[in-house]
Amino acid sequence: MSEKLLRALMRLFALLARDGGVAQEGVTVVRALLAQQLGPSGAQPYVDLFLEFARSEAPGGLEGVAAEVSGELTQKQKMVVLIRLIELVHADKKLSDQELASVAAVARRFGVQPGEVQHIYDFLHRPLPLVPHLEERLLLAGAPLPGLPDAPLVPWEGFLGHVAILRVPAVDSYILRYEGPAEVLLNGQPLLPGAIYFLAAGSVLRTARQAPLYYSDIVARFLRRSSTERIQFDVENVTYVFAGGRQGLRPIHIHEESGTLVGLMGASGAGKSTLLNVLNG
Repeated sequence: MSEKLLRALMRLFALLARDGGVAQEGVTVVRALLAQQLGPSGAQPYVDLFLEFARSEAPGGLEGVAAEVSGELTQKQKMVVLIRLIELVHADKKLSDQELASVAAVARRFGVQPGEVQHIYDFLHRPLPLVPHLEERLLLAGAPLPGLPDAPLVPWEGFLGHVAILRVPAVDSYILRYEGPAEVLLNGQPLLPGAIYFLAAGSVLRTARQAPLYYSDIVARFLRRSSTERIQFDVENVTYVFAGGRQGLRPIHIHEESGTLVGLMGASGAGKSTLLNVLNG
């Protein structure tokens, strides 16, 4: 998380805590959320900032702060803040009318539709089979989940548990939650069962026994589901010779389809730019 995003979170968290949104658990919950992102040592400075904000007066209250930070954040960052706020107010497993109103006020200031807020809340805190219209935005990695027979599945043979990945189309982002006894690592950090994580570009999920699941694989599966027209890209025996007679490309063969992320790797002068220029006509 960026410094700007963390400060916005602490200001909003402090207002919710001061208004009774998280009761006695405020510091504990904030510390746990920060430690998940920054580690225990990295969390402490922002816990201190949270306490400082909680003791001070914030002109305009919750909506005023939300309106102020809204202009400083991208829409994707606003969604991150909103999801963490939902986690915070639900930390005691209860959700009061005041807490609902607080989340709704922030969402309104951030330009997030009520239906999107409800869908994310359901994904965070309800049993997945009970979340309406979930399968059209969900990908499961691991064992099939009873009650969601039509959810697309990335099979991890022998894996006990499942990683549920939800696409948030409003900001073209992905969040995930894990349930199960085995250890799953996201970018080298263990996932806590029931906790919510953001799947950033370049991320990788690993277990001790299963093949890694890369961000590009996940995005490709979602793209395949959303694409109504399939595109196939075929390159057969393409070569290129420079004007001076030097061989630029030896026979190239490519067969890919829409929804696949392809990377070109090679040393300087290997022919990456030449290949792209040739393919581009």
